[in-house]
Amino acid sequence: MRKLIIIGKDQASELSFEEVYERYENLVYKRAQTYRNFYDIDDLKQTARIGLWNAYKKYDVSTGTAFGAFADKVITNELRMFNRVRNVRFTRKTAKVKGLSSLEEKLDNSEVQTVSDLIVDQTDFTEKIIEKDIVVRAIDRIQKLSPKEQYIIFSYIKGVKQRVIAEKIGVTQTAVAKVISRKLKGAS
Repeated sequence: MRKLIIIGKDQASELSFEEVYERYENLVYKRAQTYRNFYDIDDLKQTARIGLWNAYKKYDVSTGTAFGAFADKVITNELRMFNRVRNVRFTRKTAKVKGLSSLEEKLDNSEVQTVSDLIVDQTDFTEKIIEKDIVVRAIDRIQKLSPKEQYIIFSYIKGVKQRVIAEKIGVTQTAVAKVISRKLKGAS
């Protein structure tokens, strides 16, 4: 299969994927180097090659975009997805570790410590801090509301319809909607 590809300014050529690969092999290698401290370079190059193949399949000459620029974006996105799927956060110690064949391999002749022992999953910790901050701010805002506003907000959070809340406290549904809008949805 051959495809018309814009190579440079006002220069297009019909190329097979093999020819495209030969022409853009340096780009594949350069983009793979981005994550070389965390993953095997062969895996990264293979992922970048998949990105180049996807770029070749999806490329549309009618856009007028040079293939190199388009391929660069697709390869970069493919590598980002590769990294995201593995979504492992590394400490400074593990970033310096290279050439290990397994995360369970012992470090520096250590009896206990392996690379997997050093990997830190910060997402739980960060999420808990954010959740606590949100709860503290919400409690602070709720305490500043009048009893009627607190009733409206809590009822709404529990899933009670605005019309029902309005009937119980003797106001219009519009007044309830305004309280919700200003006090709950406006909270940031």
